Amino acid sequence: MLRLSFLLLALQLPAPAEVAFELPAPIKDQSTLLPLPADILDGPFQLDLRLTLHRLEATAASVKFGEQLNFGFDSRSQTLFVEGPAIGKTTSLAPIANHLQAGKPFAFTATRNAANHLTLSINGKPVYQTDRLRGPVGTIALRPHRNKIDLLAAHLSGSITLLKNGLTLRRSTVPILTDGEPHPLLTLHLVLDHPRTLTTARIALQGKPDLLSLQLRAPDGTLLAVYDMRYNSSRDLQEHIDIGLSRSTDRGQTWSAPENLTAALKNPAWFLFAPAPGNGITLSDGTLVLPTQGRDETGLPFSNLTWSRDHGKTWTVSSPARSGTTECAVAQLSDGSLLLNMRDNRNRTDKSATNGRALSLTRDLGNTWAFHPADHSALPEPTCMASMISHALPDSRHALLFSNPRNKNSRSDLTIQPSLDDGKTWPAAHHLLLDSETGYGYSSLVMIDDHTVGILYESSQADMTFQMIPLAVLLK
Repeated sequence: MLRLSFLLLALQLPAPAEVAFELPAPIKDQSTLLPLPADILDGPFQLDLRLTLHRLEATAASVKFGEQLNFGFDSRSQTLFVEGPAIGKTTSLAPIANHLQAGKPFAFTATRNAANHLTLSINGKPVYQTDRLRGPVGTIALRPHRNKIDLLAAHLSGSITLLKNGLTLRRSTVPILTDGEPHPLLTLHLVLDHPRTLTTARIALQGKPDLLSLQLRAPDGTLLAVYDMRYNSSRDLQEHIDIGLSRSTDRGQTWSAPENLTAALKNPAWFLFAPAPGNGITLSDGTLVLPTQGRDETGLPFSNLTWSRDHGKTWTVSSPARSGTTECAVAQLSDGSLLLNMRDNRNRTDKSATNGRALSLTRDLGNTWAFHPADHSALPEPTCMASMISHALPDSRHALLFSNPRNKNSRSDLTIQPSLDDGKTWPAAHHLLLDSETGYGYSSLVMIDDHTVGILYESSQADMTFQMIPLAVLLK
């Protein structure tokens, strides 16, 4: 299904003493990102919105202040929240029910004064304050995120610049789901200096594939998807979480009773020890290797490996590959060594050229470690889980496949990135962008067969999305 979203905005001519944007007419049932046609500069500004959220469940609709700050309505924890590079990690605020109801209009106000003090309010009551949103902000946008928003009124004034009149096109890369809902691919923004009526639009689509005849299909075979079922919120343990399992067919696996390995593997002094979300692998000699993570006796996080040479009867915990790292993925390289690819907490604040995944090598199952040549340089991240697998190609080449939100500032731009030189380089020519919008960003790669890659990921359109990609598309 192809959906073209049109946003028709008219700029009211400002008074000589003030630059301002005023929404000329309400915009109803908005389900895609809705930017206001103005950029916030360095200095004070005042934003007044009147909004309606169609629902409060299964959504995390938000107001975005450029790429620096995101203020949202989190249905999972039923609280307001803020996140973004300007303030650091996601912070939960007051309960949503204290301030608004689904389907009922409410006022949202954002004010930054000359001292860079920002106050966010709902219906006149302050809900968040900070002095860390400094300098130019960029465009303010409403993000429905699996919801619909009515923008009933909008006024933005202060240190801003209005976008010029004209037509701009924004192309979104998002998964197309078979859920009966439209999924936007193109958004046209038409900015005018006074209200007009759009009566005709002519759009020419060139090239392949034919966007009007896209379809999804799956091959025979059993695929298992294992995931968290988080009932109360998106928070990690300790929370109300079950393990969910979905299968693509009705064939296969019974399971033995679970065995608790905590006492045998976890150092009693450690705060935490657990498997990482990444896939376990089997080496050519039958050794089972799991990526694992923990927090030591001081609470400092680390990443390492846990391995077994007797089909899982007994396990050995390796030394840490790196401190300050958490969720990780492991793959075997062409020379038999193991590459551990790690989420690094330093990337929460490091948005420079050294932002990137922590990469370490071991040739002795994690007894000793060395830095990989692409450590903290080739794979940017916003601090998020990622997936990595290896695959032997028919022409004797060895491929690494990596997926994560390829963005330093937000969990957007979820991309599959191949490497054909054991991870030294990840050429942009082989990158495949799956979702340009912001989601939770976790992913899991698998080879469905020798020619097809599968990926299960948290997308901007659904909590779980599965796609299949011919390997030839990635390595073209």
